[in-house]
Amino acid sequence: WPQPARVRQHQHRQIRQRMGLGLGVSAITTLLTIGIRWLGGLQSWEMAAYDRFVRSQTASPPEQTTLIVKITESELDPDSDKSISDASLDALLTKLYAAEPRIVGLDIFRDFPIDPEHEQLSKYFADGERLITLCGAAASETGKAAVEPSPSADPDGIGFSDIVNDADRVYRRHLLAMDPQAGPCQTDLAFATLLAFAYLKADGIELIPDSIAGRWIWGERQIPLLKAHQGGYHREDMAGDSILLNYRIPRVPGESGFQEVTLTDVLAGNVSDTLIRDRIVLIGTDASSIEDETLTPLFDQFGKKQLMPGVVYQAHAANQLVDIVLGRRRLLRPAPRWIDSLIILGLAATGSILGWRYRRLEVLGLWSGIAILGWYGTAWITFIGFGLWLPLVPGVLALGGSSLGFWLCDRMLATLNPKKTENY
Repeated sequence: WPQPARVRQHQHRQIRQRMGLGLGVSAITTLLTIGIRWLGGLQSWEMAAYDRFVRSQTASPPEQTTLIVKITESELDPDSDKSISDASLDALLTKLYAAEPRIVGLDIFRDFPIDPEHEQLSKYFADGERLITLCGAAASETGKAAVEPSPSADPDGIGFSDIVNDADRVYRRHLLAMDPQAGPCQTDLAFATLLAFAYLKADGIELIPDSIAGRWIWGERQIPLLKAHQGGYHREDMAGDSILLNYRIPRVPGESGFQEVTLTDVLAGNVSDTLIRDRIVLIGTDASSIEDETLTPLFDQFGKKQLMPGVVYQAHAANQLVDIVLGRRRLLRPAPRWIDSLIILGLAATGSILGWRYRRLEVLGLWSGIAILGWYGTAWITFIGFGLWLPLVPGVLALGGSSLGFWLCDRMLATLNPKKTENY
């Protein structure tokens, strides 16, 4: 009887030692993973994973809220500094207003006076409840100068055009609002935000921004704002109020996902009033001379990241806000930081358990791979089903690093104390 008792004591001691090893490896792996992530060491990988999840969403149904009127290269006025002539714009707005759109947005800079001959056009610009214009604050895009608003525009109908990209130049966020910047563009709401605001106000849905609480209340919807060190963002300027932009997924890669017509189509009477009535109508250009394109997470028909004209980006941004507030689409959002930390800790503990359970490296690798695939599937389903962005890459690193770390430490202890570990 004495010998079995000593064996049991020895086994219990070994179990306690390995439990301590597992806890230590899990804690160290968790701290290292969170630390590397906090310093931005995983951001490029996390953004690549996020982009893949965005593209994996199902194609969006036909869009019924927004119409884009594109000004082509040949339709631009060479005498109006890459803009549209007063005569063409006057005629276009007259045609559009006759079809009763809910709101019109002009995504073209016009920082010059309107010709006195076009008095009606000046009246259109002075009505900020029907026409939203823009200015450029240049607060978020270095190298770009500020652009004044139109002298004839209603100050209440002016939004800033500035949009923010990430370190890899991809536009994943929508800057909703920011403090007015020094310079000629003195407005705090984005162009697309004003479009959505005007569209929803017609339905009696009001906006209550609350940046201090980190959210906007819009009708019955609460819209949480992005914060620094949330999701994969750890090296970006998160000033202002912003959210993730959930692009509409086109049925055909490379398309905009919106109905589009040209200036010539409208002026020639080739556009049905039903395409205009009660909609957001965005006027912009895809002319190459304007150099107004944004790089997106979506793929074009050649399998490369899609370059999107600025007016199409603004359509995605405004349309997303309308859909979120009306409950037609979910908001993409990162999980709170404390949830991310718990997930990383849990996956690190899972890795240590696998390292404890499987001593043969090839078997450990197999089960770790299965666990990583399970975690990938969980993160993807959560993203697609609930719009929640979980720490996929940090989780993989924590799980794989912890399982391998436990295995290495366990082997090292077995080598240093062969007698004490012979019964492992």
